[in-house]
Amino acid sequence: SNSFSKSYSALNIILFVLLFTFYFFNIDYFFYNDIFYLNLSVVLGTPINFLSKSEVEKGNNDFKYPLFDLHKGNLLKFFPRSNPHYMKENTNCKSLELYGSNLESSVNKPKFTSIVSYMINIPNNILSPLVGILLSDGHIEYKTRKTLNSGKIKKGEIYSNINCRFRFKQSMGHFEYLFYVFNILSPYCISYPRLVQTRINKRDFYGIEILTRALPCFTVLRDIFYKNRIKIIPENLFDLLTYEGLAHIIMGDGSFKFKGILLNLQAFSVKELILFMNVLKIKFDIETSLHKSRNHYTVYIKVDSAKKLYPQIKNYIVPSMRYKFEKKILSQ
Repeated sequence: SNSFSKSYSALNIILFVLLFTFYFFNIDYFFYNDIFYLNLSVVLGTPINFLSKSEVEKGNNDFKYPLFDLHKGNLLKFFPRSNPHYMKENTNCKSLELYGSNLESSVNKPKFTSIVSYMINIPNNILSPLVGILLSDGHIEYKTRKTLNSGKIKKGEIYSNINCRFRFKQSMGHFEYLFYVFNILSPYCISYPRLVQTRINKRDFYGIEILTRALPCFTVLRDIFYKNRIKIIPENLFDLLTYEGLAHIIMGDGSFKFKGILLNLQAFSVKELILFMNVLKIKFDIETSLHKSRNHYTVYIKVDSAKKLYPQIKNYIVPSMRYKFEKKILSQ
């Protein structure tokens, strides 16, 4: 087992050096002049001055949803032992920035203090795709089962001192999509994506996983998308779902069947799926139907609606999936 552990670690290192190098040197080919280019700037921590004001504002104002209310009052009073000088004061740059437009990667940065953790929120340009990722393959979890069972502990006027983290895992074949999601969430991640092993029926399967820091903003998001330990479709989905979020649902749980798109959302109840279908119809004018799959149900987007939807989500679809979309939907 010791030799296997060493070989597994070596495989992990070699794999990501090769993959990251490939994407770094070929990034212009895949992402040039596209929404992916914006997300790459987040990973590298580079300024995004090349974006026009309208492009940045669009990312923050696709829907009117307030930032999560994480605390009320002075954080120094709640956390007197927290280092108030964790972030160095910047007296050189005094320009105004749209919130969420200048975030940079937090990979390999020191652990956040309690004060910094409660200063971090989720702007609309990140919340929008995150909603779709959560409704497909994303999960929000407490750091340990013990904290999950103990419930939420309130401390003064802060939201909670038991925080959650976001987890997202994909198979090796979906590395391109996972790296795209990592570009979006890198301001919250403590490390680069990692190789994970799953053993099913005496067979080993490998995948890639993203894990964020445990932060109060994810705790608030978990309260919206979970009931106890079960992931749900929230009642305020109409306010949360955007074209970008819908694109991530399709990339995560979509398959091209019956000349349309089948969304494999079997984890949700019929009542929740009907709510989802109503949101698609009322907000996006998308025609859908409910299909039974064994003891569960899936949502089918009809071909005419899929063709009408594609121009709205094209810039959010990764190139490999965009090719399949155009071949199997638009060619009909």
